[in-house]
Amino acid sequence: MDELSTKIENLIQAVSAMASKVDELDQRLNEVKSVTDEFTQLRDQTNDMYAQQEYDNALSDWRCKFGEKLDKFDALAKAEEGDDFDLVKKAFDDYNEHDYAFSPDEYVDKRVAQFEEKAKALAEAAGSVVKIQTETPDGEVEVTATPDGEVKTEVEGEVKESAETKEKSEDSNDEKKSWKDVAKETDFSSWNV
Repeated sequence: MDELSTKIENLIQAVSAMASKVDELDQRLNEVKSVTDEFTQLRDQTNDMYAQQEYDNALSDWRCKFGEKLDKFDALAKAEEGDDFDLVKKAFDDYNEHDYAFSPDEYVDKRVAQFEEKAKALAEAAGSVVKIQTETPDGEVEVTATPDGEVKTEVEGEVKESAETKEKSEDSNDEKKSWKDVAKETDFSSWNV
């Protein structure tokens, strides 16, 4: 019986030692998992920063290429969408989120035509000449739309206002709403192509 009891005692000690080793291995495994989680988090943050940098660079290139065409409608867009609205960024995001069958140049040209139509519609709704002025890196840009559908773009100092447009602007009724008021009241929610 002593021999059986010794064997049982040795077996209990062996099981206890193995349990201790399992606990130690479990603790080390948790440490490895913690380091792996930290590494994964760091990798994800790095990937996010890299993706953001790529996005910012692509947006900057887009802004350099198309900003002049789109910036002239910035005031119109801000009147509808709020002061923090960025029309160039919206166009960039929209183009990249969809699989359009046309080039970025064609896309921007379509957008510009669309915005000119919006300016015309605002002029018609307001019943007066609509002038939208925006500061761009190249200077001040002014888009003028008349109720009869004429749209003219002027970059600071390059094109003078026509006498007909000036006359209509001066003759407009003070009781009529401004284009900004009309823009806020009218649903021109077509900032996407």
